[in-house]
Amino acid sequence: MTNFLDKITKSFILKEGYTPDFKSSLQALEEIMSALNPRSSKDRGKVQLAKEQVFNLKKQFRKLNEELETLREQVSVLEEYKGDSQNKSLDKARG
Repeated sequence: MTNFLDKITKSFILKEGYTPDFKSSLQALEEIMSALNPRSSKDRGKVQLAKEQVFNLKKQFRKLNEELETLREQVSVLEEYKGDSQNKSLDKARG
């Protein structure tokens, strides 16, 4: 958490725009909710619900990252295939 705050403080002092990524935003939100000390059972329920929502968001984020990596690999394979087929076409035209 201190590293995160150091980055934000530095960017504020240097007047740089800091836009946190999705993962660090969720981490900060999770830490803030863990530090909350609700007094009523109604508030405890709200905090618990919010924690569950953050957990679900993190799970969905991991799943989306896995899908993104799979798609990147597929694009890479397609680009390689496209390059190979273009080279073969050029070889045929030359030969």
